[in-house]
Amino acid sequence: MRLAVVGLVVLAALAIGLGLWVTGGAEQARRDTRDAQRMADLRALATHMRCLDKHGLAIPSQSPLCPEDPTREDPLTGAPYEITQPSAWTLRLCASFENDPPRHHAAVGFDPETGCLTISLANEV
Repeated sequence: MRLAVVGLVVLAALAIGLGLWVTGGAEQARRDTRDAQRMADLRALATHMRCLDKHGLAIPSQSPLCPEDPTREDPLTGAPYEITQPSAWTLRLCASFENDPPRHHAAVGFDPETGCLTISLANEV
């Protein structure tokens, strides 16, 4: 009987250890949350940039026509997100993600290798 209890305790400890190893534990969850916020920030920034473009306004800028001015800084480091214009018709919005490659890469136009979201514009910037 005592051997069975010890066996169950060891089995439970192994299951918990394996679970933490597979999922990464609490710190991995925090990294995932911060990466999800970065991805949400890039998506919001893309929406804002498309709004500015639609109204023929300078990119990046602020305007009452596009009232939601999204976060432009990393939630952990405070570093600004990188906004580049590889062509007259596209913008690249980049963030430094903690997971390699980022787990939150469901956006169309997102490159998990570079951490950049590329968007198309209707008007030449």
